[in-house]
Amino acid sequence: MFRQSVGGERNSQRGESILEKSFAEGLLQQARLNLLRDGSLAPVLFVQFQEGEKGVLPLELPENADEKPGYFATLAVVFMGAGKQLNEALMLSETWYVSKEEDVNLSVDIRPSEHPQRKEAISLMGRNAAATRFTFVVQPFGRDLQQRPVMEQIAIAEYNIGQTTGITAVGLLDYLFPHRARVF
Repeated sequence: MFRQSVGGERNSQRGESILEKSFAEGLLQQARLNLLRDGSLAPVLFVQFQEGEKGVLPLELPENADEKPGYFATLAVVFMGAGKQLNEALMLSETWYVSKEEDVNLSVDIRPSEHPQRKEAISLMGRNAAATRFTFVVQPFGRDLQQRPVMEQIAIAEYNIGQTTGITAVGLLDYLFPHRARVF
């Protein structure tokens, strides 16, 4: 179902978190190269299990947003059925991004994909099982006249940051950790 030993020998060490800046920036660099080469990115899930084992899983996300939580919940069941206890997850995807500055005059009910000021972006979202550590990176990009991606300045870069309030927004990765999510 997924390939193991992500990132070579250096990343196979038990103690290294996939939420760390070094791991996430390596993924982001490779994503930029893939985007330039292919013109688009396919979503990928990177996982680290309790035993320290790492893996990568290409995702086939449903088109319908309402079906995506179920897709991730199913992955959680598959991991549990394989006897794997998920410790961390990091998702890489191409997405739409709207900065706060560009959204000042519009309703918050507008989805980023429908927003008139939207930009394409590479996103990295990650969390640990206890929902106490998070990684969130957004790399916006535009397109030149030949529709090739042109990278812009990174808009958000938070690596392995702590969460102490106990309250988080519900995200798709939360459905991978149904028994330990601290979402209110």
